[in-house]
Parts: sequence; C-alpha cells; structure tokens
Amino acid sequence: MSPLVHKGYEQYFGCKIGDQDKPWAPHFCCSKCAIGLSKWLNGSRISMQFAIPMIWREPRDHYTDCYFCLTDIKGITSKTKKNICYPNLQSAIRPVEHSTEFEVPKPKKVSFDDDTVEYAMLDQDDEEFIPPPMPPDKTRLPHIINQSELNDLVRDLNLTKDQSELLGSRLKGWNLLDEETKVSFFRTRQSDFSVHFEMQGSLCYCNNVDRVMELLGVQHEPSEWRLFIDSSKYSLMAVLLHKGNVIPSIPIGHSVHMKESHENMDILLKLIRYNSYNWHICGDLKVIGLLWVCNLDTRNIVASSVSGIVEQGNPII
Repeated sequence: MSPLVHKGYEQYFGCKIGDQDKPWAPHFCCSKCAIGLSKWLNGSRISMQFAIPMIWREPRDHYTDCYFCLTDIKGITSKTKKNICYPNLQSAIRPVEHSTEFEVPKPKKVSFDDDTVEYAMLDQDDEEFIPPPMPPDKTRLPHIINQSELNDLVRDLNLTKDQSELLGSRLKGWNLLDEETKVSFFRTRQSDFSVHFEMQGSLCYCNNVDRVMELLGVQHEPSEWRLFIDSSKYSLMAVLLHKGNVIPSIPIGHSVHMKESHENMDILLKLIRYNSYNWHICGDLKVIGLLWVCNLDTRNIVASSVSGIVEQGNPII
C-alpha cells in the first residue's frame, strides 16, 4: 500500500493502518478503494461508501472464526459473484455505512513538503484515473543514473550489446549519466563469466558452477536445483533449473555438434563435475535411458517414466 493510501485512510477513518507485520492482516488495497481515497483527498469525491472500515483481528481458528475459510467462492464467476455470502465474524467485522451518527469527514490539505506523502500512480487505463498533482513548490531535477541503475535498465529492457551502448550514449549526451558510468561497459559485460566456461571439442561447459552463481548473486544449494538435460540428433544442452522457479535457469553446458549417446552424456557429466554436486536429473525418456546405460552398476536409481526424473543416492558416474 502506497503512502497516499495510508494518509487517506488515516484522515478519513481517524486511525492508522496497523498490524502490517502480522500474517493474518491484509497487506493490499484494491484499486477501487485506492482511487476513492485519492479522489477524496483532492476534493473530486465527496465520500467513501462506508464510515467505519472493516476491522480485522487475529482469528481463533480456521473452522469457526476465519473469514477466508468460511467464504465459499467455488464456482463463482463475474456474473454470480453477487451471490457470495460473506460472514460477519469477530475476526472480520463488516464495515459500517455513513449515517447521522457517522458524518462524512472533510480532507485536510496535504503538504507537499512532507516527504512521507507520495501520490501513487494509478493504472492509466482505468476509467477513473486522475493524474496525481505535481508539487508546486519543488523544482523537478533530472535523476542522474549510475552504473548499477543503467545495468538494471538494460537488463529489464532485454537489450543487445549494440542497443545497450546506443542507449548509454544517448543518456550521456543528455547529461543524465553519472561521471563514473561507462557506456562501453556492455562491450565486455560477459568477461566476468566467460573465464568460468571452457571449450572441449564442440562442447562449451561451465568449469566452476559455484563461482558463476556467486557472480549472479545466487546461493548454490545443490538440493534446490535440478539438472535438466535436453538432447537431439545433433545437439546437447545442460541447464540448472530452480525447484521453485524463483530463480532463472542457468545454462552450464551446450553443444550443437554432439550426438545423443551415452558416451557424450558421460563426457558432459564429468566436465561439469556432477559428482561434486549430485543434482537430481530431469529430462525426456531417451535422456533417462542413456543415463541408465552410463550407470548400470548403480542399484538405487529410480527412473520415473511419468516425470522423467532420476532420483539417486550415489552419483551417476
């Protein structure tokens, strides 16, 4: 929730948003309420729909006092959502509408000198979108981009080396780059990683997985990664996949001139030092079959024909 929502909530309902460190408390505000509070603050809306907001408390259990467990939303669509029956519990007391007892409050003037108040940018495609007012007494100064911010921008835009250098040169021409920011940085941006990759024949492989993950800012726990091997008639590829898909995949072996055979599988696993990490291996049935040939003497391999995952207690090689 943005500072604007916090400020509007405090002014309208006379209390602050609390318990944000508790797991049972809501941590998000819907766009309708955020837009309503924004309009009320700038005077374009008279009031919200209720005078007292929904009050949340820690539920006693999940059977008799849990708002989400007791709200049945199975089979609900946009047309039938009006039929949902919302419970009124001690842990989730329903909001109260305006009446003669609860009058509509008036917004206070928001000071732009207060750095804690920021107007959140709402979705511009929204029908009720209102551009946030600009501070009248502050000078809009350009933001100077440092090397780290430029690298993040290039990565988010998925630019090539030439495109990255072009963007950097344009920003430098507009005096938007820090003095220590190098436009030519992207020409050799792979140098930190290339030293940890070698070529043997037609196979390019990673000789130090731990160091590559350290450069990527990732902690290498072999139990949290799977080794995915993909092969075809003329190519071979090995990629590390994170089990939770939270971290992007990391390629550690590739060749476009190696046929799929148990000899090439044996070479690949030795070069990437599979014995040192013992990742679980996943792949199609043909890859699993070739790996089985590589390790006929190992008795505790379990090959799953459904998922294609080889689980093992000892290394394959």
